[in-house]
Amino acid sequence: MGQSETKIKQTEKTVKSQTSQTKQSEKTKKKIQSKKKKVKDTPQLLYPAVFRYPNKNQTNENEEIFIKGSFSDWKPLKMSRSEEDFSLIMNLPQGEHEFQFVTKDDKTVIDPNQDVIQKNDQLYQVLNVKEPESMLLSSSDLGSVLSPNEMSSEETKKKESKSQINEDEDEEEGYSQKFPTYLSYSKKPPKIPPQLRHPPKALESSLDSSLLAVPSHVVLSHLYTITRDDVAIYSCTNRYKKKYYTIVLYKPLGN
Repeated sequence: MGQSETKIKQTEKTVKSQTSQTKQSEKTKKKIQSKKKKVKDTPQLLYPAVFRYPNKNQTNENEEIFIKGSFSDWKPLKMSRSEEDFSLIMNLPQGEHEFQFVTKDDKTVIDPNQDVIQKNDQLYQVLNVKEPESMLLSSSDLGSVLSPNEMSSEETKKKESKSQINEDEDEEEGYSQKFPTYLSYSKKPPKIPPQLRHPPKALESSLDSSLLAVPSHVVLSHLYTITRDDVAIYSCTNRYKKKYYTIVLYKPLGN
């Protein structure tokens, strides 16, 4: 009985170790798969690349040039034709890209002004796409990065220098941050705007329409008031289609 129990325990241990190993292998597989997914999901930076092939036969309007390469799964892409060359603009990732210029008949043509390599008895041209220098931060730029306190002091110095320059330029005339004392010598505003001084009510009454001028649009829908001989007079001029009419209201003052 004792030997059988020990054998059972040993088999249980081996089974447990095997299950733990399988679990660990599954975990590692999942980690590898998650890393691959992250690599796939991360967007790859693309940079514009211009391909040009010289237009050698300008008289032949039916000539067409195509480009195929590793970036297009070696499928031909038609290039735009101009008087000087054939061109195509594509967004490509960083690195070396092999390509070929071909004609309608899938005949390879070579541009001697570009890099050429030979593989498997075939000629390929190579384009090396690099990251633009403006996107890279050099060591000198890294050394010139300031802390927040230094940055604030630097900004204040710049602002002070700019304000000093503006003050020197605007000593006598020009722009400044000071309000002028123009109210001391300016005239007082009129009680009524000049365009509202001559309403239709101020003109003499007449039955002849030719004597009455067409009211200005600025006097329309304005309420005029005046007080004379204990009588308040209110008037308003409006327009209806092509006609103008004035309403006058007289109201006695006092009891």
